[in-house]
Amino acid sequence: MQTQISWWSLLNLHSLTYSQPPTQIISRLAQRADPLPTILFSTDDFFYESFLTSPGFNKLLAQLGQTPAQYFFGRYGIQSGIITDSNRAADRFAITSPSIWVVAHADKLSADRLAFFDSYMYELHYDNCQSMPIGEQTTIIKYYWQRLGCQAPSVQQRFRGDLINYDFIGGGLNANQSVVLINDRWTGGADQSFDDYALSFQLLSSDGNNVAQLDLPLVHENELRQFSLNIAGVQPGAYRLIAILYQSETGAKQAWLNNPNENADMLPLAEIVLH
Repeated sequence: MQTQISWWSLLNLHSLTYSQPPTQIISRLAQRADPLPTILFSTDDFFYESFLTSPGFNKLLAQLGQTPAQYFFGRYGIQSGIITDSNRAADRFAITSPSIWVVAHADKLSADRLAFFDSYMYELHYDNCQSMPIGEQTTIIKYYWQRLGCQAPSVQQRFRGDLINYDFIGGGLNANQSVVLINDRWTGGADQSFDDYALSFQLLSSDGNNVAQLDLPLVHENELRQFSLNIAGVQPGAYRLIAILYQSETGAKQAWLNNPNENADMLPLAEIVLH
């Protein structure tokens, strides 16, 4: 007699309670990144503890002559490795990889070791550009070559048949940390009005709460623009600056065409740290 399994309940349970990083989500994020990152893991049991892997799944991969690393990353041209005790796993990738993502599990990589690794990455000319929580105890830390800067890649939107690029140039703080200065521009496409759309800049806390917001009508200009997001009264801490495009009348969100984020209508722009 076979017991029926509610796959929806199983999926929901894992999505709420997993403590190891889900392989398939990291794989999808990495595939959508430009440039493709190298993935370094803080534990060698990552592949066997994550959501999609199981003894049966690993047996199937073995029959196909593949390892989990090859299946989830290698076949997409994504290199992967393990952070060893020497903390120098980045050495062999540093010359050729403009982007290195570190998957850090709290039980496998202590704060002291992570701080040492962060300093070592800086010596290799990488900037720590973003930290993204995945699951309950795991964080993806994104490093980029310093000469690339910690900027989101150019993304696109299609309006009335025209393909238009959105370039985020940078976001920074004024001297007293009361304002976030936002620099951006729209390029390409024919000159036309998009006043039925608006662009929302939002500052999110580590738990996803919106602590500051600036909504502006969409203006298609090739010139660099600068706006000020008022953050007076926001508590010290680490925040994410994102952009959401929506229709002014209905509030319907518009997905960014080549957004590296898992949520297609939420474009990550910068990490903002308030002291």
